[in-house]
Amino acid sequence: MIQKLKVGVIGTGAIAQNRHIPEYKENRFVELVGVVDINLSRAKEVADQFNIRNYYQSTKDLIEHHDLDIISICTPNHTHTEIAKACLNKGIHVLCEKPLSTHYKDALALNKLADEKNVYLAVGLNQRLVPAHQKIKEILDHGDFGKVYQIKASFGHSGPEHWSVEGEKNWFFEREKSFFGSLGDLGIHKIDLIRWFLNEEITEVSSLKSTIEKPTNVDDNAIVIMKTEGNTLCTITTSWTYTPWVHNELMISCEFGTLLLEQDPDKPGLTILKENMEETVEVDWLMKEKSGYCHSGLINYFVNSVMSKTEPTFISAKTFLGTLKATFAAEQSAKTKQTVCIKE
Repeated sequence: MIQKLKVGVIGTGAIAQNRHIPEYKENRFVELVGVVDINLSRAKEVADQFNIRNYYQSTKDLIEHHDLDIISICTPNHTHTEIAKACLNKGIHVLCEKPLSTHYKDALALNKLADEKNVYLAVGLNQRLVPAHQKIKEILDHGDFGKVYQIKASFGHSGPEHWSVEGEKNWFFEREKSFFGSLGDLGIHKIDLIRWFLNEEITEVSSLKSTIEKPTNVDDNAIVIMKTEGNTLCTITTSWTYTPWVHNELMISCEFGTLLLEQDPDKPGLTILKENMEETVEVDWLMKEKSGYCHSGLINYFVNSVMSKTEPTFISAKTFLGTLKATFAAEQSAKTKQTVCIKE
């Protein structure tokens, strides 16, 4: 008989309902013990929907009543640090939605605490697990394309109000709760991919942000320009005002060719341009199991890491620190109207 890991999910909004909870339920090595939400009626509704026995209004009630192995934190950004600290102190492995913290020093402290408690702390940056991105990483690491000169990345959708359970009243639009706007919500994924693709840290950051149409005091559009330690120049464009709903693309210009990737159902695949040759490789954006079920790969990856007692390198909070540092630098640049140099 399989000894299942006992799991809890804190926060029952869209990311929990569409990713964490269903993917835990699909994993045969997991028992989803309970959920938490400050809105108790929603916690009950979600628990009933997914056939979860226990639901609570506070994190303390969940972690005190159950001997848990894993916690997923799917709450507003400003709550991440305190919830993660409480769970780590109980010796629970933590998977926290990005960002890990709204202050860099808190992220450092959480990493230190995880090490002291000998548990894993991971961040919900699933983009390294996307098969399409893993194919790009494989090509770049092989070396045939030579040095990467430029990376252009774009990521946008029509805004959190179209998928958040709170609609236009969602916490993403409140700086006190979110800290970041579209730059931190979407750009953070591209910053992390760039660091991973190149195996390099970001050294210089300049950015501009604007609020165009959303009822918010954070940015709904942003542009970031970065330089890496290997002198690769990168631009990232983010938006909560894109139509159609999702726009997601990469262009990687290299010494001996170019890679083009666009999340477009009408033009699937990775386009490879090299020495008068053009090739399209079919790539997936989600993990596909034999059962036909598609998922992000995030939950299975973390569960497997805990079970095998192996550091979840792709999504480890330690790996994430450079991404968080560059994201904070972009926020600072937009505020000061100056280029920010990132120091070790």
